[in-house]
Amino acid sequence: MWYQTLISWLTLSDWLTTIFSSVVLIIHCLSWLNAVRICESCSAVNAGTYTASVTIAIKDEYAQNYVFSDDSVLTYNLVWSIHPKAITFTNSDFVWKDASQDFVYTGSEIENVIEGLPAYQDIISVSYVNNAGVNAGNYESAVILTIIDDAEGLNRNNYYLVNDVFVHNWEIAKQQISVSPVEWNYNSTTTYVEDGNEKEVHVISYANSTYVDCVVVDEGYVSKATEAGEYQAKVEFIIKEVYAGNYELIGKTS
Repeated sequence: MWYQTLISWLTLSDWLTTIFSSVVLIIHCLSWLNAVRICESCSAVNAGTYTASVTIAIKDEYAQNYVFSDDSVLTYNLVWSIHPKAITFTNSDFVWKDASQDFVYTGSEIENVIEGLPAYQDIISVSYVNNAGVNAGNYESAVILTIIDDAEGLNRNNYYLVNDVFVHNWEIAKQQISVSPVEWNYNSTTTYVEDGNEKEVHVISYANSTYVDCVVVDEGYVSKATEAGEYQAKVEFIIKEVYAGNYELIGKTS
């Protein structure tokens, strides 16, 4: 019979292949003039695997004249899936605090953080590894992203992070200090007269003496003399070893 041939053509080949989205997914079934479609599990919102079941039955008004060759009801099943949505970030998506602010040693802890997420702020939490320091130097930090579950625990079901750890290198610079002004015990108003006693010139004050040592240079220079004459004395300023990691001298250092 022609209707039996027509029934044999009935397939579910037009199921939609889908991925997860925030709208309800509707699976379309073929329609047949003399059939009623009953579709179960043909729509879903959340990521997962589902089994759709479609039942095709003869409409009541045609039941007297038509019948399926093998049974009064035909049922077809299809296993289908909604895949979780992939969230992809790269290092260039993150703007760290040091991009707009120079970090210089102060003796207090300095923290480097990202200036917010570029997207998905409502479902992603942020944590850090090694993102703070006190001393001058180079640091390697990492920002770690984590999907935050909602009350039903669906966020981790519906989303996943392609990468969740992002490394960033940054620096705390040394604090620059100067020894200026430098004051000697000998100046334009000082007069030394040869009297057989040793005379000495030396630095009596300079800036940042807490962090800097004043070292007299003897080779090629004279800071002490007994005989009358003209002499040249020299000192060098050097960051004290205990402070050398966090301070550097600028300006004249000798």
